[in-house]
Amino acid sequence: MNMTQSLFLFLAAIALGGCTATNTFSTAARAGDTVALAVGWNLPVNMDNITAQFTDANGVSFSYALGDAGLRAGAQLYPDPVSQVVVGTMTNQNPNDQMQAAVGYFLNQITQNDPDWNQTVVYLDLPPGMAPGIAQITLAGPSGNLTANPIKVNVLPGTGVSNKFGTTPYGAAGGYLYDAERRNYYTVTFTGPTIPDSIQIDMTRTAGVGVPWVTQTRGDLKNLSWRDDGSTNMRVMLSTNHGVPLNDIKGFKFYVAGGVTGLAITNVVAYDTTGTPISGISANVNFTQ
Repeated sequence: MNMTQSLFLFLAAIALGGCTATNTFSTAARAGDTVALAVGWNLPVNMDNITAQFTDANGVSFSYALGDAGLRAGAQLYPDPVSQVVVGTMTNQNPNDQMQAAVGYFLNQITQNDPDWNQTVVYLDLPPGMAPGIAQITLAGPSGNLTANPIKVNVLPGTGVSNKFGTTPYGAAGGYLYDAERRNYYTVTFTGPTIPDSIQIDMTRTAGVGVPWVTQTRGDLKNLSWRDDGSTNMRVMLSTNHGVPLNDIKGFKFYVAGGVTGLAITNVVAYDTTGTPISGISANVNFTQ
């Protein structure tokens, strides 16, 4: 387990806690059980672009190709917004444990001051027929292996059960965990010589394609409002919360989803705390499918 996995592991606990036949931290499970594997920070993966290679305790290999039914989901999990790691970091308080504030510091080091603190967790079913003992799992995405070393799981004797992730309120079998995945979205980030107090950005999109949705991950850091004219033009307004400046311009990052295409920036205007325009601020758009 690498340092990123260790610091984010607490997030995985909320993923499958209380589910039958599932070990939340994926240290031990039976062949066929569903497990959750924390693989690092902010990885652009989902069930359609992940592959898995397994080697059981007897050296027998198993594999999941793209789209295999045993690959359940690749989702992003976030800390509770009122957790001590968030509140203590933002207010420079840690009334309970000195380590809690230190965790926030190390998270910022890992993400290079990107406040989008999430843990990518891959959910999969262990292949049937795996021998009891320590197995190794190598997960790969579009950019290669997700972890520096294979993930080790202790396969217990017996036959496991693929978790259905509950039912709908109407009783129908459901549990569509893959709905928690990220798909087809734009990430908008900013660069510049100084950190603004507010930013206005105008964008265009392909008319008639998708329904835009603009969102962010850390609403405690900034205010976000936006509008779309229903055709091609969008405007997003960003400002710091209650006069508290951001520690890094990366905190202005936001997402545009909803199946839109052709997103392009037409104008960026940034302001300081007095409302004076700031020069040199630019925006970048990155699409993830």
